Amino acid sequence: MEPIRVLHNIVLMDAGGIETLVMNLYRHIDKEQILFDFLVHRPQEGYYEKEIREYGGKVYRTRPFNPLHMREYKKECMNILTSHPEYKVFHVHQELGLWTLDYAHQAGIPTRIAHAHNAKTVVNLNSFFTKKCSSKNIARICLCAQSLPENGCSENRLFRTEK
Repeated sequence: MEPIRVLHNIVLMDAGGIETLVMNLYRHIDKEQILFDFLVHRPQEGYYEKEIREYGGKVYRTRPFNPLHMREYKKECMNILTSHPEYKVFHVHQELGLWTLDYAHQAGIPTRIAHAHNAKTVVNLNSFFTKKCSSKNIARICLCAQSLPENGCSENRLFRTEK
């Protein structure tokens, strides 16, 4: 049986906090069952890319995100996502990459994960997921943060399941 390939959306696989966390997970998972691949948004090679390839992972590149060039950026992302139907899981790690979740939906990737690694974000994630995302595109929402109790969430968690 082929391993499940998870495509992680990360700006650049350098030695930052999110990248190091993901690589620590990658080092310890059973690579016969799960492989991590990466959609990065910088032309230069990141610190961890050689190690990713040694584990059997792939790295795909797009141009850096620029709001003035959204059409070209989306085209590059969609070309990668639609050219690789093997991806069943798409994992976004920065809140500013949330628009790529919609691209993954359009490409038919059934499991899409948005993972903000900090409680303070530029985007109101509660609002983004409960108001801006179409409920037909959401199977489950799980937000956990210190800032959510004022939204009526018990134990700092918000769970919502659609359908």
